[in-house]
Amino acid sequence: MLKRAMEIAEDNGFALDGAILDIKLDDGLDYPAASTFAKRKMPFLFLSGYDRKSVPDEFAEVTYLVKPCSDEELLLAVKALKDGRPKEAEKASRSVSASATP
Repeated sequence: MLKRAMEIAEDNGFALDGAILDIKLDDGLDYPAASTFAKRKMPFLFLSGYDRKSVPDEFAEVTYLVKPCSDEELLLAVKALKDGRPKEAEKASRSVSASATP
């Protein structure tokens, strides 16, 4: 899976508006693909069960959603990312989580 993620990340002809990356793939961690997306200025977010503290510092500003997340959380984060508001993507997700907590 990492090999395919790298192929997509490195292919400038591959039409993407953004990416949702899991950190742990069957064959490794997805940080190399994340680095490539960042270099290409391609918006992306992490959706992972890994602890946020395990994410390298170079990705400190990348939106991070914790699995499982609701459809609403994911949609709000993707919309904020698409609209060029990456810092608001995670904040929007957290507000949905907080409002869902009894």
